[in-house]
Amino acid sequence: MTIKITRVILILFLSSFSLHAQTLSYYQGNNFPISDEVVSAIGSTGEIFSNRFSFVQFEYPILSSLSITASYSTHSTWTEFHIDHPDKSLIGRSRFGHGSSRIRQRRYGVGCQYDIIDLYNVLELKLVARVEYEKSINGRSLSTSSIVRTLNPDDVIDYFPAVASVQTHPGSQVIPTIGFGARLNLLWRVSVNIDYAWTFGHRRSQTIFLDYSFQGEPQPRAEWFSDGSMHIIMLGVSLKVFGEKSKVNDRIRILK
Repeated sequence: MTIKITRVILILFLSSFSLHAQTLSYYQGNNFPISDEVVSAIGSTGEIFSNRFSFVQFEYPILSSLSITASYSTHSTWTEFHIDHPDKSLIGRSRFGHGSSRIRQRRYGVGCQYDIIDLYNVLELKLVARVEYEKSINGRSLSTSSIVRTLNPDDVIDYFPAVASVQTHPGSQVIPTIGFGARLNLLWRVSVNIDYAWTFGHRRSQTIFLDYSFQGEPQPRAEWFSDGSMHIIMLGVSLKVFGEKSKVNDRIRILK
């Protein structure tokens, strides 16, 4: 009896969903984190910089132009330092860099997607919005890096010593993401996509520090951080799981 009731509930549950145009998409791209400066350094910059971004999304249409979405994404974040002597003639002889993969982030999102323009069922322009749960975890990383550079005897200073370090902040946050994209429908059930999104974080995920001296005098520790805010650009491919195959029509639909 229990098995029969379970089957009936499952059939009713599945029959309540439309099988029209459900779509599975896979994207690859880059994320461009926004680095916030707390304490600046003389002739130096520090930043959290872009890395590969992987994104999977399932779309379920509820109206002709509106779909709800479920997504999963993952990426890692790198750090970078550049030090230049303020004397511009020394640029190229006193420049340093440091890179380290320090934090990995996973995001689970729900959202919606609205088609604002549909040109002959070939090219679609859309607005996207998601609420995402982001989980930050420590990844493989390098140890603290010491940077020591000895300049030529005729240079203004003898050396510019510095120690670059990174602090990670494992944890989680809920963040909003908005953006837009374009989809080119090909033959059969396949389409290619390009998306651009902005995501707005509020919790530190990574902090980078620079301890250094300038002209023999210790300087205040420089500091930069990222909080999950970033720009994302992605290219992807989609497969319409159910529904009719893509066909060219003679309609132009705008905001309908």
